[in-house]
Amino acid sequence: MFKIRNLAIAFIAVFAVFASLSGFAQAISTPAPSPAGSVSQKVGLADVKIDYSRPSAKGRMIFGSTDKHVVAFDKAWRTGANGATTINFSKEMSVNGTKVAAGTYAIYCIPGATEWTVVLNKNTTLGGNTDGYKAEEDVARFKVTPTKLNDKVETFTIQFGSLTETGAHLEMLWENTKVAFTLTHDVETEVMAQIAKFEKNPMSAVANNFWNASQYYYNTNKDMNKALEWANKAIEYRGGEPYWMLRHKALVQAKLKDYKSAIATATLSMEKAKADGDDAYVNMNKTSIEEWSKMK
Repeated sequence: MFKIRNLAIAFIAVFAVFASLSGFAQAISTPAPSPAGSVSQKVGLADVKIDYSRPSAKGRMIFGSTDKHVVAFDKAWRTGANGATTINFSKEMSVNGTKVAAGTYAIYCIPGATEWTVVLNKNTTLGGNTDGYKAEEDVARFKVTPTKLNDKVETFTIQFGSLTETGAHLEMLWENTKVAFTLTHDVETEVMAQIAKFEKNPMSAVANNFWNASQYYYNTNKDMNKALEWANKAIEYRGGEPYWMLRHKALVQAKLKDYKSAIATATLSMEKAKADGDDAYVNMNKTSIEEWSKMK
């Protein structure tokens, strides 16, 4: 019995040692010097997402031609830190005028004092080691002009700006340098295909479809007569003449210079908005009525 007890104690002691060593073997988590980041944006009808690591200046000089600069002029840069910076398009996108298929690509840059070269490449595994770079794997390559920022950007930042219905600017900022290029999506072809589809099948022409089609024609200055037709159908299918739909209809009528009808529609919209307690629509309609009254 004594021996069995001693063996049990020894086993427990050995287990405790292994458990202690196992605890020491676990990795210690510390903050990354260049933490991972991502930014997403709907561009037209496409989703665009960028994954990258974000280094900070930390008192260093960033872009230049000396050994003291972090990113050398005229040499390929991974556009961030750690692994490759990647961009994903859910649909075909035009990148600074070059059509690029849906997919994921690495972004590489060759900075310069007065001009940068930006490259989108199929190989997303190179990271900072560009020895395996192959030009034949490029899907886009173009030049852009950097601009100088008045305020210093401490941490490398990629963001989207100048958003429109069909495009955006992709902007890269670090220290006192900003570089931007355009992303555009062929919304026209996709929207028109949707419109053609539901027009051929009246059963699918529900209020929201007519509403979206009418708004698209209005916002892109297309056939206002068609926009008015679809606005009327949207109101018919929706029922109850919602004041926000009436407001849109009035705007279409005004673009057709039918100010008398626009005022009548806007007045009805204003009354319904007032009953619903929506002061914003009341004020918008009131302002428009005053403006259109001078144009009759």
